[in-house]
This record gives sequence, structure tokens and C-alpha cells, in this order.
Amino acid sequence: MSLRPRSGEILAAGDDACRLLERLHRHDAGYWPGLQAEALRQIVMQNYYRDAAGRLRWRTADDGGLPPSSSAIVSPCDTTARYVRHGHIITWKGFAAYVTETCASDSVNVITDVATTSAVRRRTGVRYRAVLPQGVLLRDDEGTERLEPADTVVISAGQTPVDALRPVLTAAGVTHRVAGGAADARDLNAVRAVEEGMRAAHALAREAADNAGVRRRAAVLPTRQPLLPGRTPGPTSSATG
Repeated sequence: MSLRPRSGEILAAGDDACRLLERLHRHDAGYWPGLQAEALRQIVMQNYYRDAAGRLRWRTADDGGLPPSSSAIVSPCDTTARYVRHGHIITWKGFAAYVTETCASDSVNVITDVATTSAVRRRTGVRYRAVLPQGVLLRDDEGTERLEPADTVVISAGQTPVDALRPVLTAAGVTHRVAGGAADARDLNAVRAVEEGMRAAHALAREAADNAGVRRRAAVLPTRQPLLPGRTPGPTSSATG
């Protein structure tokens, strides 16, 4: 659960929650918090932290840090609910169920559950030493090796530009642009590819509009007709009656 601070009241609420939790834990040495108290403790830790002076502060991504979405509480009513995103548009807070359907022609269609793994964990500052049956062996900057468990390993070995269509378009006289990995696959990422694609589309659109404007202007220019039968007007000719 993540709140949005609007005033100093949010820090007052955090102080009240901290005092309540401290009182509960001082109640008895063998006290074990119930579900509601434990949920309150996790929410407080997720949204607040104490600075070096012991003052309660509101957490942000740049100040105190935020928990990953795979463990962040989004509802005090159910601490197992999580923030869920489908693609880049649809988001919700709760749960996601993944199902698949068997479609064999010689059997009854059955919908079955699909087990999923937890959110992706990023590792920085490491080198890959070996791929083992148990996972991937990593070595950090300090030289410490550790095994990252994995049942499936996907190796990204780089990219090679594919632009076989370029000479065909050039030979046919078709106006075109080359963008993304087809132009240069080195250090390619989705942001750069989309940006280059948008720029190419805008350039082609402008060029098409300019060409259409030239054709329209040529179509509306009048053809000069003789003012009198048998006479073609020149630069200084005039018709007199």
C-alpha cells in the first residue's frame, strides 16, 4: 500500500502508527503480533524510514528507496495483493491468474493453470562465469562467486542488421528510410528503435506532403492561350481594339 503525502498530516499518521507498534511490542516480551498489527508494521516500513537524526521521513524512490513491486503491499485488506501490469496500458491492484487451454483435436479441451515465477530481479556489476545445471555462476566486482538458481537460461548473443529490402526499394525507386536494428544493431534498445522509427515516419510524411504540394501547384497553373486568333502573346505583347 502506497499513500501520497498531501500535508504534514501524513507524518503525524506515521508517528501515531509507530507509537502504537512500539506499545504493542512493549506489552509483553513474548508478544506475537496478529495479522492486523503485522500488516500495519509492513505498511509503515514500506512508506516511512528514520533518518540519521531519528526523524520519521516519507519514502520515495530517491529518498529512502521503495520496495520492488513483487513485495510492495497495495491494500491493507489483503497484504498478498500486488500491483499488476499487462503490457504498457492496463494496470490494476490485486491478482492475476494465468490459464492455458489444451486444443488437441482428438481430446476434450481442458483449461489448466500455468505456474509463473516471481518478478524479475536485476543483477548489476557481475560477470557470468558458467552456465550449470543448477543455474548461472556469477562473479561480482569483489571477486566473490555465487550461484544464481535458474531452470531456464536465455542467452542474448547480440544482433545482426537485416536490411535485404533496402537494395530492392532503391532499385525500384521507392522512397524509404532505414531505422532501428536494420540501420545499426550496435547498442540497440527499444527506446532508440522507436525514436528512429518515428523520425523516419515523420520524414517520409513531410516528403510525401511536399511532393503532393508540387503536383497540386502544377495542376492549377493555367495554360496561356492566344489573345487573338493567330497571335501568341509574348512578354510585351498586348491586345488592342
